[in-house]
Amino acid sequence: MGRTGDAVHGTRTALLVGDVLALVAFVLVGVAEHDGRITAGLVLRTAGPLLIGWFALTAVLGTYRSPGLRTLLTTWIATVPMAVVVRSIIAGGPWGVRLMVFLGVALAFTLLFLLAGRAATGALARSRPPVRQ
Repeated sequence: MGRTGDAVHGTRTALLVGDVLALVAFVLVGVAEHDGRITAGLVLRTAGPLLIGWFALTAVLGTYRSPGLRTLLTTWIATVPMAVVVRSIIAGGPWGVRLMVFLGVALAFTLLFLLAGRAATGALARSRPPVRQ
């Protein structure tokens, strides 16, 4: 891979890592807020469906092949509702109105965390010296 190809690959990898860190941060904050303690089991039952869904859909939707706001938002809006429902199946709830509230909160805060992660990734990329060819 040439230097330009290395830079593109590095940017895609940075975006992937930043997105995963943002989603894990969302899960950790949520678990700590609701359960008062963070355990592997509590984290896995929320992070598992979210990250598995995220990776599956990024592969299908090309989130990192064509990185940008559109692919991020498409992946986000497809992944989060699915992950929330799978998490509720695993955890035995919530259901009904509480599930809709949970979904609304999950959508709002995952988007906030993802956008903050993308902003941080962009700031780091801009602070690096340019790749010389």
